[in-house]
Amino acid sequence: MPDPAHATRRAILAAAEERNRWHRARLAGEPGAAEAFAGSRAFIDRLTAPDALAALARVEPDALEYAVCFLEAHPRCPDSGFAIRDLVRALKPAAIPEAAAARLRAALLDIVRQPARDEFKHLRQLALKVADSDLLSALDTLAETAPDDSPARANARALGDYLTRRHDDTPWA
Repeated sequence: MPDPAHATRRAILAAAEERNRWHRARLAGEPGAAEAFAGSRAFIDRLTAPDALAALARVEPDALEYAVCFLEAHPRCPDSGFAIRDLVRALKPAAIPEAAAARLRAALLDIVRQPARDEFKHLRQLALKVADSDLLSALDTLAETAPDDSPARANARALGDYLTRRHDDTPWA
């Protein structure tokens, strides 16, 4: 049976690519592109609408699953950074189930391998929420083994240092 999360991540990435395409067309002045660009926000609005953020804060399963898939996909398009910021703010007070926290830790490890974006500071707060000793160990390993000039090394070191500085306030072993 196909993994529904895989299909959701593919749909998020396809919607992000469409948003990027309309963004480029809008910048080029193509007729109708501005309207199409504005209409291409549905996949972001599904995460950032006030009722969606409230559902996420209540850790409703559908809202949490979409948020986790969004971070696993980590789309690069206009407004995706704002969506991640809002997602992290909604999850900050929430009690995240361990299964979702494990997927978020894996997503964070994938994200640190990419060049840092503006939302990285918000992702640090999410990492603090879901961190465990395995995440710290994986970040240390990545910081030591990644090529010197890779974003992975710098990001892993920065995130690991951030988590270590705040270790006294966190529940991980």
